[in-house]
Amino acid sequence: MMCDSATSLPFAYPLRSLTVKNIAEALMKTWTLTGVPESVIWDNASPHKSALMQELMRRMSCAPRFSTPYHQKGILLLND
Repeated sequence: MMCDSATSLPFAYPLRSLTVKNIAEALMKTWTLTGVPESVIWDNASPHKSALMQELMRRMSCAPRFSTPYHQKGILLLND
């Protein structure tokens, strides 16, 4: 689940598995519609911290930010 913080517009794509490749493809689908953001706020799942995802973020000039584990305000936008 992704949510645009400027518009609160949610994006949801069914993924067969939580792999870096599948997540990157979903990001690219979203960014094709919305444009590439300045930053992305993620939970601390291992695919988000992988070398491939870091390279994608670098090439897209997008800064990854990670929420504090077990801190509700880190994912507040998705819970509203």
